[in-house]
Amino acid sequence: GTMLVLLLLPALASAITTDSYIVGGSSVNIRSYPWQGSYRTSQGSHTCGCIFIGGRWVLTAGHCGGSSAYSLGFGNSNRLDVTVFSITRTTRHPNYNQGSGFTPNDFLVAEATTEISGTDISAGTIATSGANPGGNGAITGWGRTCGSCSLPLDLQGTNINIISDSECASRWGSSFDSVNMVCVYNGSQGSCSGDSGGPLSKQSNIYGVTSWGASGCSPSYPSVYAKVGAESAWICTTTNNEASGC
Repeated sequence: GTMLVLLLLPALASAITTDSYIVGGSSVNIRSYPWQGSYRTSQGSHTCGCIFIGGRWVLTAGHCGGSSAYSLGFGNSNRLDVTVFSITRTTRHPNYNQGSGFTPNDFLVAEATTEISGTDISAGTIATSGANPGGNGAITGWGRTCGSCSLPLDLQGTNINIISDSECASRWGSSFDSVNMVCVYNGSQGSCSGDSGGPLSKQSNIYGVTSWGASGCSPSYPSVYAKVGAESAWICTTTNNEASGC
C-alpha cells in the first residue's frame, strides 16, 4: 500500500520522500494568512510551518519537535525575510502518538519570549468544535511543491475541499481517526514536506494542523490534519486561555 509520512522537512536530502510542501498551489500573500509562520531549527532553517494563535503563543505539529533553541518566523511571504521571535518553551500534547490512527494528537504549543506582533502578523482563531467543518478550506506553507522539489521561497497556498470523515476513511482506512483528524482532497493538490505544523484555515479560523500524507506527496490521496477543535481544551489550558478562541 501507499506509505504514510509525516510532512516535516527531512534532515537529509536523501530523505526527501518523507516530507512535502503545497502541491499544485500558487504563491499567496502573507497578508491573507497573517497567522502563517515558519518553525525554524537552531540553525535558522525552515523545518515546519506554525500558526500564531495570539499573545506569545504558537501552534505547530507534535512531530515537528523542537525546543527553545528553535525560533519562529512571521510577517513575510518570503520565508527568508520573516521577523524572527525566540522561544522560551515548547509543550507537546501529552497523548501525542497515542491512540487510534497514524500519529494522533499531533500538536505542540510553543511560547515565544515576547508578544508576537508586527506588520502582516495577526492571530488565527482556534476552532472549538470537534465537528468536521466541511466546505472549502485554505492550506498554506513553504513546504515542497513536489516530492522531489526544493523548498519555495514564497508562501504557497490553495483552496481545497475539506472532505467528509467517511470519504477520508474510505481512502486511508484505520490510519485515519475522525475524532482527532480532518482531511482535504481534490485529486490534484495537497500538502508536502515542510508544510507540517501549518494551518488549514477558513477565513481566520484554524481547523487543522498539517500532519501527514502519502509518501512522495501524491495528491491522489487526501492530506491529513490534526483536528484543532477536538483538542481546543488542551490548547486553551496550555496557553493560559490566551489563544484566540479560548
